[in-house]
Amino acid sequence: MSDQSTASEDKRSKKNLLFALLFLLVLFIVLWLLWGWWQTQQPDAGRVAQAEETVVVPDVVGIRRAAAVNRLNILGFQADYRSDTTVDARPGDVAEQDPPAGTLAERGTLVRLTISAAPGRVDSPLFPENLGDEREVPNVMGWTLSTATNQLESAGFKVSVSEGYSDTFPPDTVMRQRPDGGTMLRIGSTISITISKGTQTVGRIPTPDVMGLTESAAIARIRAAGLRAIPTYQPADDNRVGRVNDQAPYAGERIRTDGAVIIVVGVPR
Repeated sequence: MSDQSTASEDKRSKKNLLFALLFLLVLFIVLWLLWGWWQTQQPDAGRVAQAEETVVVPDVVGIRRAAAVNRLNILGFQADYRSDTTVDARPGDVAEQDPPAGTLAERGTLVRLTISAAPGRVDSPLFPENLGDEREVPNVMGWTLSTATNQLESAGFKVSVSEGYSDTFPPDTVMRQRPDGGTMLRIGSTISITISKGTQTVGRIPTPDVMGLTESAAIARIRAAGLRAIPTYQPADDNRVGRVNDQAPYAGERIRTDGAVIIVVGVPR
């Protein structure tokens, strides 16, 4: 009985061992199949990622430089350009590109552009896309020096500055420009502007205050200042008759030493 029990135990042990070995074999096969499937997926994922990073280079030959650079940047490319006076294209247009249109390239690739610049028309290095083109000159009359200069240079023009006196324009503002605003002029041309230094004080004296004085007293004060008096008359109320009710220029304004002061004297209505 003991021998039979031992034999049964041996059979069960061998049976359990066989099941364990079969289980391990199946597990190994499953793991091996999963590993093989995973390996096959990696190249596909790499190809997809690579495809997503590859873009067709657009055709930008024949368009303006700024538009070409903008189109390349939108698609993820970098852009660099140089001017060439020997290519046959309108000044400011893209004449050549490298890589050429239709090339598959990764995002971030540098695309080199050759920009046409006709000989003798390279006037404005600030605006190579408009070399030789004409543009309307901005009207900067009355603007400050810094604002006027910035506006003209932003439009592609050079600026020449001089100074002068003006009774109309306050200091540091444009009192004269040549050519005038609105003129069509080739980009790169020079615009001359004259900046006001204000009223010229040399050879000028302030106008005396004669408001409320009698006619004779006002004339005497004006003459004492070295100026001429020009009386005019205007009906006024009784308390203003015989007195100066207005004057031009106003008191304090500087006028030439040989200038005249007009006084308005009141007369009965």
